Amino acid sequence: MIKIFLNSIMCVFSVLFMDNKEHIFGNYTYSSASYLYMESINFEKESMFTYTLRTEFIKERIEGYYIIKSDTVILNSLPKKEKIIVKEGYKNRKKIFFEVTDKQYYPINYNLYVILVNDSIIEYRDQFQNSKLTNLPIKAFYIITTRGLKSPMYVIRGTNTNYFKIMLEENRVFEAEKWLIKNDEIIPLGLDGNYVNYSLKKRDYE
Repeated sequence: MIKIFLNSIMCVFSVLFMDNKEHIFGNYTYSSASYLYMESINFEKESMFTYTLRTEFIKERIEGYYIIKSDTVILNSLPKKEKIIVKEGYKNRKKIFFEVTDKQYYPINYNLYVILVNDSIIEYRDQFQNSKLTNLPIKAFYIITTRGLKSPMYVIRGTNTNYFKIMLEENRVFEAEKWLIKNDEIIPLGLDGNYVNYSLKKRDYE
């Protein structure tokens, strides 16, 4: 009797899950002619998605897989990429040194945010390739590129570290990123990790 009851419960959850997946199939798009901006995501039946972004200067296409949980769709890029790679070191000097490039070792423009042990944040804007700071009690940091991509917060591991060689992924990476499902609309996260003030609206599945 218990086995029959459990099987019935599993069937109900399976049906609900399939109904939820069926509901999301298709293409969701937002565009703004005045800003030459188009953003879209296409959900396929095999739990795969294709995300595209077009602006006057940027063309981006990302593939990956998705999972649905309640009113949320969770996105993961394929192939998986690290958003930030940090190598810590020590140099015999009285300053803290950051060296920042993309993964092809090209220097980039960025804003650096350092988090002190008292949780206060110091912002260093308009940095390029290198940042030299006075010797502060830093426990973590994150970086925002000029495009607006925000790196994950990196917590410093070493006790005497004062040199950081940083490589950033300049293209967008989905890493368990949660977008909201609202009827036939999707509310995405922006590059800064916050929900945007617009939605991607569903079109007929192609």
